[in-house]
Amino acid sequence: MRATVFFTLLVAPFAGAAPGAKDPPPKQSALIGEWEVVSQTVGGITGPWKLDASVFIFTPDGKFGHRSDGALRPWQRYRTDDKADPPTLDIVPTDGAKGAVKEWLFKVDGDTLTLSMGPGNGRPASLESPKGAENIVLTLKRVMAKK
Repeated sequence: MRATVFFTLLVAPFAGAAPGAKDPPPKQSALIGEWEVVSQTVGGITGPWKLDASVFIFTPDGKFGHRSDGALRPWQRYRTDDKADPPTLDIVPTDGAKGAVKEWLFKVDGDTLTLSMGPGNGRPASLESPKGAENIVLTLKRVMAKK
């Protein structure tokens, strides 16, 4: 009997602390990865991206990088609001980067990322840039890992 009471007093408090089913990991944003700029639309005119070999990088820990012709610019931070319609993306300067917060819109559709930027640092009204609009819409394609 004493053994039963002792066992109950010793083990019972820990019975509720036993690990249960693990919560699923948080869903990773479709934005995460490397994206190569392929085209731009400004004021209703769409054309291929010819400025440089630009790749935008979004990491799971909230870092944004921009590689231009192979040179990586200083890392910045990013934050998103996936519940907004359309979703918003803010690029926040950090130690090595200067300037105001850039307020963009974005949409991920499979391996295509659409970004709407500007004019200036203000958030554009839509993911389109019709005739007369001042915002720039970039179309990017996901960079696939080399096997």
